[in-house]
Amino acid sequence: MSVVNEHYWQGVGLFSDFGLDSLPNRFRWPKNAPESYLETISLKHRLKAQWAQGSRIERVQIADEVIRDWGGIKGNRRSTIERYADLDTHSDEFVYKGVASYSKVLGIIDPLKFAILDARVVVSLNAIQLISDKESGVFFPYLSGRNKVTGDNANKRGFSQVDVFKKNSHLFRLWSKPKKNNVYKLYLDILRSEARKLNQPLYELEMALFADAENLALMCANKFKVSLC
Repeated sequence: MSVVNEHYWQGVGLFSDFGLDSLPNRFRWPKNAPESYLETISLKHRLKAQWAQGSRIERVQIADEVIRDWGGIKGNRRSTIERYADLDTHSDEFVYKGVASYSKVLGIIDPLKFAILDARVVVSLNAIQLISDKESGVFFPYLSGRNKVTGDNANKRGFSQVDVFKKNSHLFRLWSKPKKNNVYKLYLDILRSEARKLNQPLYELEMALFADAENLALMCANKFKVSLC
């Protein structure tokens, strides 16, 4: 299933400001170290090795650090972190609740098999399809966020909070709207397929969607002449 326009990955046409080749110049972690593209990749591989060699106690600690410190998601209870440390990595069947947290853990357990799905990535997926004028795309349900451009749930501003970009908008009337508990598997299937076609590691595609979320949201807002504030 082709959801992401190949021109986005290639950085051509409407997406000339993007592309995987220039991703190292665009990627920045928004708040905590590591800040750069290479540092982030290095961290993923280092944590993967630590996870593989770690005890359960050590894995719970790694999961906690990945979610709270690196991911900036502070609201998970200790029991929830422990549950995420025990995820079955032989399955793609995951509920949507908590995906922004547990997908970060999966993404360091095996960054070539699993990818992070968070509020920014969801916005990128929907925005790319809208920019590409997809009439029968796939709508990805938004996740709670605090970014004033991609979506600030508390202050009701940003891409995910604008009526024209919400699920029931006329823009999505012909789009597929998968059940929430099928979304993460669908996302993985799409990215794995794209990674194979492009001969690129899965994490690189995920990092592009993460890095470009704000600019894609602004580009889409400009296309439909709406304000995100």
